Amino acid sequence: MSENHPAIAPAIIEQLANQLRLALGGEAPDVHVSQQLVQRFPSLQDLVQLIHEVSEQARRHKQDDDAEAPALHVEPSRLLEQAQAMARASEAHARAVLDMALESIVTIDDQGIIQFFNPASERLFGYQAREVLGRNVHCLMPEPYRSAHDGYLRRYLETREPHVIGIGRAIVAQRKDGSVFPAELAVNAYRVDERTFFVGTLHDISRHVAEEHHLRHAATHDPLTGLLNRHGLLEALRQALEESARDQSGVGVIYVDLDRFKPVNDTLGHAAGDECLRAVAQRLAHAVQAGDIIARLGGDEFVVAVRDLREAIVLDRVAARIQQVLAAPFDLLQGQQVRLGASLGLALSPRDGASVEDLLHAADQAMYASKQAGR
Repeated sequence: MSENHPAIAPAIIEQLANQLRLALGGEAPDVHVSQQLVQRFPSLQDLVQLIHEVSEQARRHKQDDDAEAPALHVEPSRLLEQAQAMARASEAHARAVLDMALESIVTIDDQGIIQFFNPASERLFGYQAREVLGRNVHCLMPEPYRSAHDGYLRRYLETREPHVIGIGRAIVAQRKDGSVFPAELAVNAYRVDERTFFVGTLHDISRHVAEEHHLRHAATHDPLTGLLNRHGLLEALRQALEESARDQSGVGVIYVDLDRFKPVNDTLGHAAGDECLRAVAQRLAHAVQAGDIIARLGGDEFVVAVRDLREAIVLDRVAARIQQVLAAPFDLLQGQQVRLGASLGLALSPRDGASVEDLLHAADQAMYASKQAGR
């Protein structure tokens, strides 16, 4: 046996020969084995070269040693042709799968240029694939994401620190007609030769976001008046107090308890009472600034909170306006007219309390004192 052509174990040659016979059109082709073999080499040509060398070594081994190892004769051009045909079939299969996918699938190169845009993407964005292939992917984004995208891509390529890659995130996307929608994006990177490419799957979550908004609104708002409920008030007041602490301002709370409301329900019915409560909510909204807080705690009790107070007298003026708008008669749809009025209790942070609970308690106590005094 020649030292330049070391012997190859017959079992290994037999295993390789069987794999190659299957890849070259045997009766029972095993794609998994052949693909594992191909994946070990950077190109089909390198695989062909290996097979050629193995064939030569096997042939020389048999001649030199006269062993019973099987000779392996493979024509490189035939192997390359067969492998390329398999690659074309695999590509066609993969494209058919991508075309049938319900999710939007977009691939881009390391410059952000769109390389692939499946039919689901066409339906989602309103573009034909030919309109976006070769364009930067930021054409699918509104500002400010559009201007920032290239910088994000560049930083990832420089640092390889993933912020979206392999993690996923909720984004805002933009259709051809300029409309925007919330979407969930998952991105992965892959390499071809020395270049990095990215594949993203994306789907519209508008319905999910709308459902979440509806559930959140229902959890924080009064269904009758549309105002904040107790839970929504507590959340809004906490935020207002945090802002006032940073701004060194105050938050004023006005506790509103309607007068003479129970007779409306008792004599005119609950429909008339509900109509009054809705009208009260509208009048309160006209008595305060747009950024102030209005809530219905339940029954005939309301709370108004005034943000960014610098002087206590401002809270007194808001309370006077509330008294005025609620003292005017209410004309109901059935033709009846009722008069209500209200007892008010005022509290101001940080004078009367620094927490939500303390502030509401102080306003509640002040309201009861006012009601007892007959105001």
